[in-house]
Amino acid sequence: MTKHNRRNTLEYKVWLRIKTHCYNKKYPGYSTYGGRGIKMDKAWKESFSKFLIDVGYAPRGCVGLELINLNADYTKHNVKWVRPSQRRPLKEMPGQKNRKKWGKIKEPKRLTITIEDSYFNWLKKQALVKSLQTNTIITVPELIRDILNDHAPMPSQLEFFSKEISEKTRKKSS
Repeated sequence: MTKHNRRNTLEYKVWLRIKTHCYNKKYPGYSTYGGRGIKMDKAWKESFSKFLIDVGYAPRGCVGLELINLNADYTKHNVKWVRPSQRRPLKEMPGQKNRKKWGKIKEPKRLTITIEDSYFNWLKKQALVKSLQTNTIITVPELIRDILNDHAPMPSQLEFFSKEISEKTRKKSS
């Protein structure tokens, strides 16, 4: 029986996730946590309210709790709230079988473009139309990203096209 009225909050979902990782043997992530002997503070396991008192509410922008020491239990001195950019890569987690196979993810580059007001207004209208069609909010940057993904070749494709074009120009010149 839930008495705290916090069932749909991030804090409650994190609490459930920790319990699942530590105690549900059928859960895929169990081997990384409970399977290695990682447990949850006994008071936390029995009471979400005690968990919330110890860890507090998630600061703005945080997505979850992370263990500070990966080989110690979930306790108030061994967890911290983290933002997506602060999360430890999964390949660093103990118990990951294919850690060596994981490749390094390249950081995306920021692109700044200057466009005319009339074109920007057209993009805003297109974003609004797409938002209404998909029933989700589509921003102008997301629309531009989608347009580029749909119509601009990736660098590996550019290499292919440049070879193909150079072969065609050689055939025409000979």
